[in-house]
Amino acid sequence: MKTIRLMTATAAAAVLATSCAVPPGNENAQQGALGGAVLGGLVGGVIGHQSGHTGTGAALGAAAGAAAGGAYGHSKDRQRNQGYGQDSNQEYYEDNGYQPGY
Repeated sequence: MKTIRLMTATAAAAVLATSCAVPPGNENAQQGALGGAVLGGLVGGVIGHQSGHTGTGAALGAAAGAAAGGAYGHSKDRQRNQGYGQDSNQEYYEDNGYQPGY
């Protein structure tokens, strides 16, 4: 029963910590952190239970999972937002002396 309460508290803390308003274009980082925290907490709890430290394992797993998931999501956001607001053909046009829209 103590384990279930701890895992529920860890999951609730992860949801509350990652449910803040997110600037546009950073949604993957938030979703990755939440998913990583939940998955890491579950895996950490199972591994910690094998060594008699379920709570510590769940907490460490949630923290590591949130960090890894957030980093992965941030990477995806940066890939998606790379070049946002820039004309991808701008160099081609400038090199050939053509000014689009003029």
